[in-house]
Amino acid sequence: DFGLKDHYVGVMKARILRECPEARMVDLTHQVLPQSVAEGSYYLQQSVAQFPAGTVFLAVVDPGVGSTRKAIAATAGGYFFVAPDNGLLSEVLSQLGGLEIAVELEVPADASNTFHGRDVFAPAAGRLAAGAPLESLGRTLPDLVASTGRTTIFREGQLEITVLTIDHFGNVIFDFPSRRGWEHLQAGRKFLIKGKRVVFCPTYSKVLLGESLLLWNSSEYLELAVRNGNAAREWGVKVGERILVEAL
Repeated sequence: DFGLKDHYVGVMKARILRECPEARMVDLTHQVLPQSVAEGSYYLQQSVAQFPAGTVFLAVVDPGVGSTRKAIAATAGGYFFVAPDNGLLSEVLSQLGGLEIAVELEVPADASNTFHGRDVFAPAAGRLAAGAPLESLGRTLPDLVASTGRTTIFREGQLEITVLTIDHFGNVIFDFPSRRGWEHLQAGRKFLIKGKRVVFCPTYSKVLLGESLLLWNSSEYLELAVRNGNAAREWGVKVGERILVEAL
């Protein structure tokens, strides 16, 4: 969640290169809503499978920096992860079949209390990229902090869910993957959200320009969109908001 206005991302990359000069780095995003562990978790979960085995993921959304929360490195499914132990990795580790090994990273005595991304996480990621064994980075941990979760509530003909993120186009992505299942989400079915009607369709082109629709997005999460428009703005929706979806 560092953004690109400041120097934070650049100096983290510099610290990686000090440990592994031949490192190849890919930027997933630096525009996570500040302090939104849930949003960061979503982006990580949706991206990991596109990368080759052995990739090191450095993920830092760290509202608890400087507190007693642990800094960790972990492995699962052939990938490595470096992150704060605040639930950021819970979903992706579960997706990959569960945690295999995790270690607690040492925080150097001269580390900044507010920028562990530079002083703790980036150097550890660089060492892993250079081939250091995970176990050499710290003491083994038996388990990690679980994500707090975002409760989905099913009622008769109703679904109460959370706005997980809003993408560049203004599409509203809910914390509701298709694998959860809800029998009412069928093509052509109409729903009521915030007092307005919206239809469920397989793709944007099934509605007219400027019309709204519900659909499964490319990550198979429920999405509220406006064809060639901005759903978040038109529907007045914000990240973290609880939304009631009522089948008609």
